[in-house]
Parts: sequence; C-alpha cells; structure tokens
Amino acid sequence: MELLASYGKRTKQDTRATGIVVSADVIGVNGRSFSLRSGQQLPGFVPGVAFGRAGHALVVGAGGAAVKHADGRIVPLKVEGTGMLDPLFVGSALVLQDDPMRARGLGVFDIETGELRGRLEHDRKVYKTREVVEASLCAASEADHAWATDRTSLRAWDLRNVRCTQQIRAATGTTFQYRVGLLPDGGLVTGQSGEGAATKLVVFEGLSPVREREFPDSVTFMSVAADRIIVQSSDKKALLVLDSSLATTETLDLGGISCVECLASWSDQREFLIVDWNNQVLHFGEASLRPSGVAAPKKKASKKKA
Repeated sequence: MELLASYGKRTKQDTRATGIVVSADVIGVNGRSFSLRSGQQLPGFVPGVAFGRAGHALVVGAGGAAVKHADGRIVPLKVEGTGMLDPLFVGSALVLQDDPMRARGLGVFDIETGELRGRLEHDRKVYKTREVVEASLCAASEADHAWATDRTSLRAWDLRNVRCTQQIRAATGTTFQYRVGLLPDGGLVTGQSGEGAATKLVVFEGLSPVREREFPDSVTFMSVAADRIIVQSSDKKALLVLDSSLATTETLDLGGISCVECLASWSDQREFLIVDWNNQVLHFGEASLRPSGVAAPKKKASKKKA
C-alpha cells in the first residue's frame, strides 16, 4: 500500500479536516465532494452529514434532522436532543448520539418512520465531573445488527428490537480501545491494554478470542481495509498493515502526517482514508487503485558512488 492522493487544501496550522464517506467511490472533505477514482473535485457540496450504503443520507436543516431516501423521500427524525454525533446507518436503522452532553445512550431510529426505537445503554465514565456514555459502533455482517465497544465491553446489538444479544467483558485490569472493526471472515478485532501491560490486538470469533498479538510499544487499532488491519505505531510516525493472522505485511511511513482518524472505505479493495491535522483527508491503498487523474510520485534517482 502507499499514499494515493490527498483531498482538501493543506494548511500549516492545526486544523482538523471533516471527512465523510459518501459512497464506495466518493469522499466528502470539508463540505466538498471528491471522486476516489479520478481524484477530482465534484460539483456542488456534500448533500448530507452521514450516508448509508443503500443511498440514504442524514440531512439537517431548519426543520431539524431527517433521513433522505434514495428515491427522494424525506423522513423527519424524532430526536430528543440537538446533537448529531457519531451517525451510522445500519440496515433499517440510523444510530446516532442526539444528546450533545452524551448523558444518554446512542439513539436507534427507524429510517422509514423516524421513530426512536430505543437506546444502546453502555457503561459510563466520569468526564469533567459528569457522567458520559461513550461507545464506538461498527455494522455486523447480519442486517440490523451492530457491534459496539465502550472500553469495558464489546456488545452485539439487535437494532430492530434494540436489545443486547452478546457481551464480551474486558479482562480484569484491562480496557478495550475506542474502536472496533469487522473482518471479512466475521471476526471482530479491537485493541486491548492495561496498566503495566503490553498493548494487544485481539480477534474474537463468537465470544472467544482466537488470535492475539502483543506489541512491545503501545499501538492504536485504526480500521479494517478489506482483509487488512490498520494500526498506528506508538510514536505516531507509521501505520502498520497486518493480515488476518495479525502478522505485519508492510509499514507505511506517515512522513510527518499527524493522523487524527481513519475512515474505512466502502469498497472491498485494500484502501482506507486518513483524516489529518492539516485540513486534509489522505487516500492510502494499493498502487493499482491510484485515481486516474493523480500522477504517481516520481522516484528519486539513486546516487552512484564515485
């Protein structure tokens, strides 16, 4: 894998880009749309704040939040707060945090009626003297199902009935990292760490850990790209690309890039997107996926010894 393209106007100051995956071929950066296949900016603005694989979009206007369907139908959401945090379309549901103070669990909304089906309740932590709910979500392989982590547990949720169907508790003295990903074979991957203990990357099948790898230094699980797992090194200077056995297949030098977030591409190819602190989204992947309108980097001529 290598850096294929960058999207957005680069700045020197610490400015976080806003990156949204619109489709398998389009990324939204700071309100503008870019083609991942041509590398070119597309006309108009990004038409929503979150998108689903079936063509749904979360739109927010003067009338509040609503789901816009692929056929043009608009379904207002009956949200209970003013937040629009962490939205994710999963099957017939839209999951989001509508409480800007995160005092309630993630809301599960029916995209056909806009009704609140219920909330995903998770363990709470104290943040600046108040209790907050924090959970990271990824869609499961079954429709209307998702996995979520809140650092102390991994939970499988049936989103149609809003009930927890499985739970994996972190081992005593350890916590899960604030990200979880699904591998093509159905395995669930996340990071696990504890005070005085090495960071581990763990793959679960069902409720049991089936593979794990310890790292001498802390690493952060970032995302899954097709059959590859992306983690960030402890010094933040490189990304490690692992296969499903958790063996390192290659190391990507970030070249001074300050990585904020990793966005999983919706394609089934080995590619992913990095949001940085220089107002850009960076597209990494195999060389064959380089956008048609982006030139390959020039190779430096080797210096011959006199």
